[in-house]
Amino acid sequence: MVAVRLVPAAPNISKGPKLLVVNTTMFAVAILLFIGRIYTRLRPVPRLGLDDYTLSVAVIFSIASWCLVIITIVKGFGRHVIYVSPSTLAEILELGFLVEPLWLWSVTLIKTSMACTLLRFKTTKVWQRSLCAIIFIQVITAISGNIARFIQCHPIRTFWDPTLINAKCWNPNQIQIAMYIHSGIFIGSDVILSLLPITFLRKLRIPLRERIILIFLMALGLFASVASIMRTILTKYYLSTDDVLWDMADLTMWSHLEEYVGIIAVCIPCLKSPFEKILRQAGIQTTKTDSEYNEDTVQLHIVDSGGVQLKKAPKQDRELEKGSTMPNQIDPLPTL
Repeated sequence: MVAVRLVPAAPNISKGPKLLVVNTTMFAVAILLFIGRIYTRLRPVPRLGLDDYTLSVAVIFSIASWCLVIITIVKGFGRHVIYVSPSTLAEILELGFLVEPLWLWSVTLIKTSMACTLLRFKTTKVWQRSLCAIIFIQVITAISGNIARFIQCHPIRTFWDPTLINAKCWNPNQIQIAMYIHSGIFIGSDVILSLLPITFLRKLRIPLRERIILIFLMALGLFASVASIMRTILTKYYLSTDDVLWDMADLTMWSHLEEYVGIIAVCIPCLKSPFEKILRQAGIQTTKTDSEYNEDTVQLHIVDSGGVQLKKAPKQDRELEKGSTMPNQIDPLPTL
């Protein structure tokens, strides 16, 4: 339950425009990349995988939640409560209550999609079981978070109508602890999923452009962790704020940034071929000649399926065709 009281005179300004511009921009980028990902996965033949399906559901939840946030901004979210009527305030808080489960499942499914993509990288039992454990923990966290949210206050209407008599809610300290545990799990999973590729990438010599792409993807994952940390820090205002619409705007911004950055990070690996095509059309060389690789080079190829594949360098391929035996041959990792 959010404490709502009138605050001393404050300027009649709003954080809504900043929230709208920042998050809508990131939302648009995320949606465009998602469309590009699905397009590449459907052509020339459909090859959608579990990561595509989970991400698609996440995007649906994301669209629904952001539409609700836009409605709240139009109604006055981001303003000081003294400039919003009690009835409108109740409407905004009710819409905000609906946004939370949509956001929670969107973020959970984005992380699940990322884990499903990483499942293709290696086939060892430790790798597969570790990622399945992460997926399981994420889903259980989302389910428990939803349950906790709906039973925190009775009746549920208390969330947007604090004037109800005889309403019963959890102790604020209990709610805060639950939120910190939930955020800690999300932050931990972001860091793990971002850094897991290092376990095998550090052993490979790969083209610079692909190394840059992978570093950028890991940086995006870590930025999602930063957004989650910022969201966790701002949750302290959730239970004690006197100016709920104003103070919760920053929390909402960081929460949705975490969501959109996650979508972007999951989609970029599938768009390598379209990006290279654009660069070639622009006259920029995107592939190295055979002479630029020595015989010991192993290349990491990011494929359109969203996975990776290890291949021998061009010179090695020619020697294999001649029937020579290559030491330490690495089999391609499975892709969809």
